[in-house]
Amino acid sequence: MTTIFTRLYPNPNVAGGVRDRLYRAGFPRHSMRVVTRQPDEEVSDIKLRIDRARVPDREASVYAESVVNGNALLIVAADYRPLGAAKAGRRLLEGTGALPCNVEAEEFRVATLPDHAPYVLKDHPRFLTAPPDTDHTGGPLSDQFGFSMVASQRRGNSAIEGGKQILPFFTLTRNRKANSAIKGGSHVSRAFWPMKLVTGNPRRSSVIRGGGHPFSRLLGWRTVS
Repeated sequence: MTTIFTRLYPNPNVAGGVRDRLYRAGFPRHSMRVVTRQPDEEVSDIKLRIDRARVPDREASVYAESVVNGNALLIVAADYRPLGAAKAGRRLLEGTGALPCNVEAEEFRVATLPDHAPYVLKDHPRFLTAPPDTDHTGGPLSDQFGFSMVASQRRGNSAIEGGKQILPFFTLTRNRKANSAIKGGSHVSRAFWPMKLVTGNPRRSSVIRGGGHPFSRLLGWRTVS
């Protein structure tokens, strides 16, 4: 079974604040709605919207008369979320400044309807991102200061306004990658003096020309055993 709670508040801001309180306590956002009068909306139209929330006919008529005069109606459907939803909802709604209303009851028991969600994460389809709340006074700095964090202009390719470069020449080229820092690929030995950097002579075991060992020869030591 599902418990339907109804509370009448003086304006949408107060009703939205109570709804946020229930949301932070674990009530799914789709299980709550704030009914206010839309432009040029008649009493019959408001009553029809309240009827769709499964509020009894007599109470719906009384609430529609109050909403058309500027009040806001909060409707909460407490099923099995969160655990002990009916008891938790009754406790959270106490002392929230609800207006007295000429209705027989503000709590009704109805059958629980099957929930055919279009996706697994019905309340949080973006998983790691909380859904935006238009009634919440907190939020990002952009909401607080009234500036946009996303621009509609096309993406530029330069950090300078207008795309100009600091230096009067291109810093990127489409030429093939070179394997030498000298134009034409020459080696330093070819550019400055005619010497070879690689030789084909056999490798020597001594830095002395001829391969001699002066101390071993002078003292008669053997350097290899």
